[in-house]
Amino acid sequence: MASDDAADRLAQVAAQLAARVREYGAEANGTWLRHQLPDPADRWRLIFVLAAAVPIDRPWLDLTAWTRGDT
Repeated sequence: MASDDAADRLAQVAAQLAARVREYGAEANGTWLRHQLPDPADRWRLIFVLAAAVPIDRPWLDLTAWTRGDT
């Protein structure tokens, strides 16, 4: 897979996972993620794609309010 293709694929998986994490539990998402990205190195790279998508100008409590039902 070309580098641009790999980056696009990781971005696509990141967006899907961001939506899924609010709907499904950790076990279901882990299974889904292993199916989407069978290579552990790609799952490692995904961490950085997801981190880059986090708005750093917002408080962590605001970003995670959905976990407490505050939204």
